[in-house]
Amino acid sequence: MKFVKDYSSKYSSVDEKKLLDFISVIKEDLFKNYDSDFSSLLLPQDENILRDVSVLVKKKKKFSDLIVIGIGGSNLGALAILEAVKGKNYLLINNKKVFFADTVDSDNINNILSICKKKNFLLVFISKSGTTTESVANFEVLLSKIPLKQRKERVVTISDEGSALSVLADKKGFDSLFIPKKVGGRFSVFSSVGLFPLLFAGINVKELLRGANDSLKSFDKTNFAYLGALDIYTNYKKNKVINDLFLFSNDLESLGKWFRQLMGESIGKKFSVSGKKVFAGITPTVSVGSTDLHSVGQLYLGGPRDKFTSFVSLKNQSKLIIPKNKDGILKHIQGLSFQEVMDAILKGTLSAFKLNKLPFNHYVLEKKSEYEIGFFMQTKMLEIILLAHLIGVNPFDQPSVEDYKKETRKLLQ
Repeated sequence: MKFVKDYSSKYSSVDEKKLLDFISVIKEDLFKNYDSDFSSLLLPQDENILRDVSVLVKKKKKFSDLIVIGIGGSNLGALAILEAVKGKNYLLINNKKVFFADTVDSDNINNILSICKKKNFLLVFISKSGTTTESVANFEVLLSKIPLKQRKERVVTISDEGSALSVLADKKGFDSLFIPKKVGGRFSVFSSVGLFPLLFAGINVKELLRGANDSLKSFDKTNFAYLGALDIYTNYKKNKVINDLFLFSNDLESLGKWFRQLMGESIGKKFSVSGKKVFAGITPTVSVGSTDLHSVGQLYLGGPRDKFTSFVSLKNQSKLIIPKNKDGILKHIQGLSFQEVMDAILKGTLSAFKLNKLPFNHYVLEKKSEYEIGFFMQTKMLEIILLAHLIGVNPFDQPSVEDYKKETRKLLQ
């Protein structure tokens, strides 16, 4: 992966020192292993997690379909990687099909049940607490579709040890995997949360983890996460309070949605780490190129100057050539590949942003491989941890999310 920084931004030496000092703290804190707030950074090198996941996937290899029950951090990462590597149409081409039940949408659940092989699906329930309303509702419905005698074999749970879900798994004899307690859901993609469904679907998780590991090798001021955090924060101080991830690949859209949760829950906070009421936050948005140049391009180029954009593009895509046709409408594109056309659109967009003095940076992935996606995702997770430190908020909690959950429980009771 290559990274082009926002050269229009001049970093504050104070901000740079603050981040470098914080990186030293992170390095030292990681010696505490999974007792550290930064535990998620240890996941890509944890061979025990990969071993446990591999053993269980092998045990369940006879099942043709997998239904993942989870919401937010419990499913967005796996979905993002699956679509990025296999394509959005992976259900049509993959032998092992993976479905995601992530909200109480009866039409969606009925559609899943109508498509999957009911007699041969495996159910995995992913939840740190095991008490999320939407996930529990889906679990109860889908579990009821499995005969009592088969449930022990056809259900897997992934949760915190000692959670309500792990207690249920022990009682019923379900196979279980665990999430390190200090690893939050939105940082958990390289734990069993992401690895189990991905390995089941045939994703090369070793390459995924190798990419994630490599993104952390230069844990200093040359690290892309360090530069990205400074880019976003420098522009945040200039009232650029919207961060758009502009992905020039249709198959990467769910990667944008994964990042949207990562930034939204980690940065949007009512209180600072010192307890001061700050209402801090940067609003994450997702755009897909070139499609969204025809929907929000006018807004981005001509609208309020309140955005910082991170472009993501691919260096190599599959070959598709536009045929030469004497009756064709646009002679200048005949004989060109789709890659050449997309590259021209991307370069034109970047030039337009420069002309309009709009701040941005640019990530270039070699291709949609496990290695590149792992490298990118780990980079963005570290970037958010560093950005939160600059803003002065805790990236690992989400207390305000409980507000809607409490009100929902009242209504349901």
